[in-house]
Order: sequence, then C-alpha cells, then structure tokens
Amino acid sequence: MRLAKFIISSMEPILAEWEAFARTLMPEARRMSSLTLRDHAKPILTAIANDIDRSQAASQQRHEGLPVKGSTDYETPAAAHGALRRTSGFDMQQLAAEYRSMRSSVIKLWMAQLSDDDNWSLDEVLHFNEAVDLAMEQSIISYGEEVSRSRNTFLAILGHDLRSPLSAITMAGSYLHVATTLPDGKQAQIATTISRSAATMARMIKDLLDYSSTRLGKSLPLNPVRGNLATLCQLSIDEISSAHPEKQLMLSTSGDLEGVFDPDRVQQVLSNLLNNAVQHGAIDSPIRVSLKGGPESIILQVQNFGPPIAKEDIPSVFDPLVRIPTDEVSQDNWQDTSLGLGLYIARQVMIGHGGTINVESDEASGTVFTCVFPRQ
Repeated sequence: MRLAKFIISSMEPILAEWEAFARTLMPEARRMSSLTLRDHAKPILTAIANDIDRSQAASQQRHEGLPVKGSTDYETPAAAHGALRRTSGFDMQQLAAEYRSMRSSVIKLWMAQLSDDDNWSLDEVLHFNEAVDLAMEQSIISYGEEVSRSRNTFLAILGHDLRSPLSAITMAGSYLHVATTLPDGKQAQIATTISRSAATMARMIKDLLDYSSTRLGKSLPLNPVRGNLATLCQLSIDEISSAHPEKQLMLSTSGDLEGVFDPDRVQQVLSNLLNNAVQHGAIDSPIRVSLKGGPESIILQVQNFGPPIAKEDIPSVFDPLVRIPTDEVSQDNWQDTSLGLGLYIARQVMIGHGGTINVESDEASGTVFTCVFPRQ
C-alpha cells in the first residue's frame, strides 16, 4: 500500500500513538482529554498525505516537463497546533518531539503491513519526511511567535496597567512630603490609598508571574494538602466582604467538602471569581457561593445577577489578557484594577488540580462559574 493511502486508511492507529506519546511528555498531559492531546493531528496528517501524493505527481510532471504547483495545506493546522501546544503548557522541545514520534510511528506501522508484493518507492519516504519537516517548522514558528507576543504583552502591561496604582502612590507620597499639617483623618486616608494601591500592584505582579509561568511553557506550581473547601470559601468571602461591605455574599454547603488541593491557589480562584462577581454583578443583588461534595468530586459555583456575558464572548472568557465589560462602568473600573488575567489563571489552577472551570450566563439565571475539583 502506498504511504499516502496508508496514512489516510490507518488514521486512528496513528492518532492513538500520537495521543499516547503526547500524554507522556509532562505530568499535566496525563489529565488532558483526547481532544486536547490530538487537537490538529488529524488535519496535519491528512495534509501530509495529500502533500506526498502531490509531490509524487510533481516529480512526474517535472519528468514530463510540466509546470508544478506548490502546496502549503499543512501550514494552517500545523501553525494552529504550535500555538495550542504553547497554550496547553508544552515547551518547544516537547512540540518537536511529537513530530519525531509521529514520523517514527507512521513508518513503523506502514512497514509492518507491507508485503513483498507491495509496490512502493524510496521517494515516498523522502516526500513524507520533507512534509513532516515543513509541518514541524510551521508549528515551531507559530509557537515562537506566540512566545514573542507574550513578552511584548508584558511590556505593554507594565507600561499601562501598573501606571494608575503607581501614580496614586506617587501623588500620596508627594502630598505627605509638601504638607506641613494634615486635617483630621487625612493621614489615615492617604495611608489607605497607598496600602490599597500597593496591594493592587502586588496582585498584578503576581498575576504576571503566573501568566509568565504558564505561557512560556511551565505549569503553575502547586502544593496540595488535605483541607476543607468550605473553610477556604469562608475566608475568601470574609476578605471580599471587608473590601466591599455594600455587597451581600451568601454561602451554602452540602456533602463532604474535605479534599486534597493547594489552599493558596484555591483561594486565588475564589478571589478572582468573587471579585469578578462584585465588579459585574448588580449592586442590589446578592452573590451566591455554593459547595456540593459528591462521591467523585466537589463542585463550587459562584453566581451573580447583572448584565449577562454575550454568547459570542463566552468562548474567550478564560483567555489571557481578555477584558469583557458588560457596560461602560465596568470597562472604566477594570482598567484600573485588572490585567485581564484572573479568569485565565483560575483555569490554569483548575487544570493543575485535574479539574475544570466553565461559565454560563443569561438573563434568567445570571452568570454562574462552575469549578469541579475531582477527588484525589
């Protein structure tokens, strides 16, 4: 059987080996779905098979003195694969290793089914290797471009988003420097401004470090210990309530809420979800937090009512550096306090715990973020 035809007819065994190898590349990959691990593997292989056929036809055309048309069908899925592998936390060496493994798998499986009567040529293997090399090149270029974009984003964030809290601290310090006397309560007000602005900057810097860790090929560090999610939820609610006393936060719990997780990271998820609910929820509507412990998982939900997230925006809610305001006020407030990384980091924390996070939003049910923590 010709190599190109074999690739198409034996697609599932090849994809199975692709997935099995990808699952061994890093610990987080063991918990990823088949869809995530395979992502663009099938269109890449299909394009490679088509490229082999075209290359053989081109060789014949050259032999006959006919013009040859080029092919770049592999570029789009291969480039997308490179970008998605970076998003999933694979490094560039692991990306290249996938192609090396795929090359070996295809040749091994193909040679195993060849018989003495099969008609094949060395040109097929040469064309196959050339197509694989070109696809890998496109994936690596795309991966590198995404890394460069991330680095440029850091500079833009540092130059813009940190400016507001830094300016507040600078102005407060200047006022203290030139003022000879302060009105009653003014010193406490200035101290509060400095403290709040410094906390905002610290949170932004922490988010940037976490973003850097995940987007440049690493996973978030976790220190899982046994604990109780209800306790962590109450701590986060108390913290948000003290900062926003005008908001009503309600907690309901049921079932066994003991589990193994990183308490600091879980509180980071809770803080991001609760701050998001405060920022985008209706002022006169409570924020409801629920915990339900089941035999296989613990489900955390944060619900708020207010302008719903548009359907077309929901797929990008957990993307980094995305800000999806529901009104003009939200947009103005968010620019001063958020880098657009909170929900992205929340998703990375959930991935690190082997769990999931998703969102549903409509007028009737409000906006509900659901986190599922599987029992270890």
